Amino acid sequence: MKLGLNDISISDVRSVLGTDTYKVSELCTHPNINKYSERKPINYPKTSGLTPTEFKGHISDIVNGIAYGLQVGVGGSENMLDLHSANWEYKGKPVNNFRLGDFRGYNSLAKININGYVNISDNTIFSDMTNPISCSIIYSDNAINDGVRIQDILDALSGSLFDIGDYYPCVIIDNWIRVMVNSQTDSITRIKVGDTLYQRFYVPDIPSALHSKDNVTVTFFLVKNIYREGLYDYRDWYLVQEDVVSGESAYTIPEMVGLNFQIASSELQGISKIRLTGVSYISTQNNLSVSFEWVDNRPTKLTYYRFDVQMAGIRVSKTISISGGIVPIPTFSLDEFGIIGGTNTQYDVRASVYGSLDNNDFKYIDSITTKLTI
Repeated sequence: MKLGLNDISISDVRSVLGTDTYKVSELCTHPNINKYSERKPINYPKTSGLTPTEFKGHISDIVNGIAYGLQVGVGGSENMLDLHSANWEYKGKPVNNFRLGDFRGYNSLAKININGYVNISDNTIFSDMTNPISCSIIYSDNAINDGVRIQDILDALSGSLFDIGDYYPCVIIDNWIRVMVNSQTDSITRIKVGDTLYQRFYVPDIPSALHSKDNVTVTFFLVKNIYREGLYDYRDWYLVQEDVVSGESAYTIPEMVGLNFQIASSELQGISKIRLTGVSYISTQNNLSVSFEWVDNRPTKLTYYRFDVQMAGIRVSKTISISGGIVPIPTFSLDEFGIIGGTNTQYDVRASVYGSLDNNDFKYIDSITTKLTI
């Protein structure tokens, strides 16, 4: 529900928030406020209505990485470890000077125009695997249902015009940072190069210092510079010291902050490794086909491989056995996902493969994420 830009009442606000209070102070700090709406109550030392510029936030919040009421990152004088807590929390709620007019233009359906998700099976990072973490970062130039845009937030915080093409996607795991690799080019790039906007990135390895840990905290973020001589170098794993300031502003990605994962070894002793190379839609057969290649050699003894495919919120598993000879190709019928072919609908598809020598204790081997139009 969206409120108008003029003549809103307490009853209007009570209705959109779903509350029975008549107190303006309680309405302006209500937990049902959609933090991603561009227009909403914020902390600002003024009793009268705010201008569009003032809605960006007061300087006392801006210097602490808060814009449009949201804590989105760290400044150059802060420590990069603070990124783990920069979870887009609505920290800029008013503490006084409660203004009903801040709700003018408020939209309860607003969304931020950037988010992402991590592709990790069973909430576990396998430290001895190649490319153990992959993710997708979804970005749009346009506001979504009157939501605040990340470019407006970063304009407010940096004081300069935002361009997503200026930013590199990075990850911090506990206190180790590095830039991610573009899955489509297999190289380090910014999120946007020329007119091409990239979405899929991966982490090529895990710092050896973390291999013995049981759990780690992972946060994904954007930064303009990945190397400054004498200060930091994120082109490979860089250890963040607790008492050293970042020297560079960095901004987290919504839904990808402070994530907790287990660390484990894949323990693939005796299991021939597979590398997934693609998932294809075969319209004439109304099914999906998973393609793969051997990392080293085919198995010489009976080995079981379980292929999991996730699509449209459904996960389907198929197990094949291999012991030399002809290698069957795992296929999945669209009916198993409840999908009808020929609708020209695009789906996110994730395929994973696990190996076992006894058809019981399966170990993770590899995964791949792609988009298919079906």
